[in-house]
Amino acid sequence: MFLHRPSGRGAGRALIGAALLCAALLAGALAPTRPAGGQEPSRFEPLPDLLTARSFHRATALPDGRVLISGGQTGPTEHTATAELYLPDAGRFEEAAAMSGPRGGHSATLLADGTVLVAGGVGRPDQPTDAAERFDPARGIFVPARPLLDARTQHTATLLADGRVLVAGGISGGAGSELDSAEIYDPARGQFIATGAMRVGRAGHSASLLPDGRVLIAGGAGPDGGFAPAEIYDPATRRFTAAGAMVVPRSEHAAVALADGRVLISGGRGANAPYLAAVEVYDPATDMFTALAPLNRARRGHSVTLMSGGGLLVVGGLDAPALDEAGAERYLPEAGGRADFLSAVAVVRSFHSATRLPDGRVLIAGGEGPLAGGSAERFTPAPPPPREVALLVGWNLITWTGYDTPIAPALVAVPAVGAVFAWDAAAGRFLSYRRGIPAGHNSLTTLRPGEGLWVLARQPAIWRMPGLGRERTVSLAPGFNLVGWTGPDGVPLARIAQAIGPAVDAIWLYDPLAARFLVFRPGAPPAANTASTINHGAGLWLVLRNAATWPQPAAGFR
Repeated sequence: MFLHRPSGRGAGRALIGAALLCAALLAGALAPTRPAGGQEPSRFEPLPDLLTARSFHRATALPDGRVLISGGQTGPTEHTATAELYLPDAGRFEEAAAMSGPRGGHSATLLADGTVLVAGGVGRPDQPTDAAERFDPARGIFVPARPLLDARTQHTATLLADGRVLVAGGISGGAGSELDSAEIYDPARGQFIATGAMRVGRAGHSASLLPDGRVLIAGGAGPDGGFAPAEIYDPATRRFTAAGAMVVPRSEHAAVALADGRVLISGGRGANAPYLAAVEVYDPATDMFTALAPLNRARRGHSVTLMSGGGLLVVGGLDAPALDEAGAERYLPEAGGRADFLSAVAVVRSFHSATRLPDGRVLIAGGEGPLAGGSAERFTPAPPPPREVALLVGWNLITWTGYDTPIAPALVAVPAVGAVFAWDAAAGRFLSYRRGIPAGHNSLTTLRPGEGLWVLARQPAIWRMPGLGRERTVSLAPGFNLVGWTGPDGVPLARIAQAIGPAVDAIWLYDPLAARFLVFRPGAPPAANTASTINHGAGLWLVLRNAATWPQPAAGFR
């Protein structure tokens, strides 16, 4: 006996044969899942101190999971050239080679080759620099780069879709020196080149990459002391054009690109208030800003980090009166926005850094505050609650939502399960576990996070699985891959295909009510696709033209 996979491109049908049952038609599938029981709370935990106390520094996540902490302000007028690396496995910091000179208020951008472009900033009081350099993680050193065309600090640096970097705005001196100039760093040529100027000079603004490759420039203080309107940079035309009007003009705010392509903007300094709680979202499809529910606290110099499941972690910042240890919030952008307080932070801080780690936790380091400069802490989001998966009699296409677990103990509580099959894409064969046969005859021994499974149930049952609260990167082989979805409910398959890239040929889901497969093909006419979204815990067949990796979120922090 064997299990068929859905047929390839151009086929008008998709069947799956029996395993252990003579040609039995698959009748089971994943029923809608629901949370079950309580869950551990999220928490902030202190880490060993930074090697150098600093604020207005930059933190850059490296491809190998480490975090580069560079520069920053160490006193009222002093800045540092030191750098250090956070080691996530050890939970501590180690010294890195120093930069060519001290700087704070600079930019640090991870490039496609894994190096980090460090540019601009201020090294001496009111003395912005044009110096640039690149950090090479392989050698652990900073390598000189050609200088910026304009010395600047409090600017933005945005990695474009083609691997170049847009550097925009900032100040060249004191108040009133806000720049409207912009330049492009080309890694291939190793130099900065001029591009079109912004419509107005600005500093303390934000720059966010949009799904179509353009860049939203929002807010910031202008040379006349007012707030700059939003505009859009188009790399194709090298021009800036006006964008829709912001709901609340502001500077020193935080902007985060959401998974659905919108940009959420929060807090900052406003025209009539030094600290804002106001939140708005920009939708590139309509070119409009729309107000959402405010934060619980007004904030400026805070951090906002996009978490698994689409929620946002909001930490620190200044307000009046000052924020206390209970000031961290979870912000959910859906349905008009909602803000919830979280457990207490370890240290009150502003103008710090917050960096999401590969395992879904967040490193929070340095900043302004009585105890902030040399301190660091780590935020661990609450894992999603266990999931109750309903198994129907026959075959069910589901996913394992927990961590690495031996299969025999995992099935103790579900005696109705007679067999489990997983697909080994590299070998092109199924691995199987059959209850009651000698252990040595089972080729499937361990359930892996997010692994797609065909499960044979002898009678209806509930399989209570642990929640998977961290992101994961899935390695995909050419051809068929049986995988699972551990992200949130209702995610468009088009977004999944986009995240994987052009290698995707088709995505197949199973509809138990109609006893047939549903398919989504990127680029196909909408009427030709019979599947559109996927829910947490569902299994799916991915058909790829070539190998790829899939950065898959978890369903936590919602």
